[in-house]
Amino acid sequence: MTSGAAATERATPTRMAVRLTSPAGVEPVRAEVAVDAGDPVFAGHYPGFPVLPGVYLVEFVDQAMRLWLDGAPATLLVVERCRFLRPVYGGDTVEIEINLSRADRALRSSASLRTADGAVADIRLRHDTEVRT
Repeated sequence: MTSGAAATERATPTRMAVRLTSPAGVEPVRAEVAVDAGDPVFAGHYPGFPVLPGVYLVEFVDQAMRLWLDGAPATLLVVERCRFLRPVYGGDTVEIEINLSRADRALRSSASLRTADGAVADIRLRHDTEVRT
């Protein structure tokens, strides 16, 4: 992260970047990802019918949470729920909305992901926000 300025974008293991569309610290968390049709993942998933692997959607939610936390510690503990509703294709823009709940040091995020074609996934994650030494 750049010192003195909050990050609003975070790279994923692909060429696609998660970008916050709501201010860090403001709920609900809103973010988006432009799905790059040229990303190498599409060559093998699936040949002749390229779709974004669902695990990328989980990664996008995790990255949005990390951006929203603005550098505060967070360790992904559990994927509590992951329901894929329809495929995501190269060229789509994935919009993410995350509602949060807290219990002790845990932060639970319930995310709805959609493209212009409608809902694509419901994902619930739990992060540990305690600093460990």
